[in-house]
Amino acid sequence: MAKTTTVEKNFTGSSQTGDAIYLYGNFSLSISIGSGTWTAGNVVIQRSKDNSTWHDVDSFSSAEETAGYEPVKMYYRATTDGSFNGTDVDVVLYKEGKESDTVIVY
Repeated sequence: MAKTTTVEKNFTGSSQTGDAIYLYGNFSLSISIGSGTWTAGNVVIQRSKDNSTWHDVDSFSSAEETAGYEPVKMYYRATTDGSFNGTDVDVVLYKEGKESDTVIVY
């Protein structure tokens, strides 16, 4: 049975950062609005080779369900930009594979 790796962050304001997840191969991204709102700004997905120097790879201004592929092992995380105005916005990065255990951060 394949193990899963999940990092989840509930964003409630601007300039917040979620924990990093080490990804390789296929992965999924889910951005959803719980019982709150999202009126401005972006959720930014970043990646890093060393879990220290981060580069923006995508930006979302509304709820989204998407998948990605990373051909080399990289760290990924989600952040909100300085103009983000939202409450109860959940971001989940998810990987199914054989290498890691489940980690959920609230």
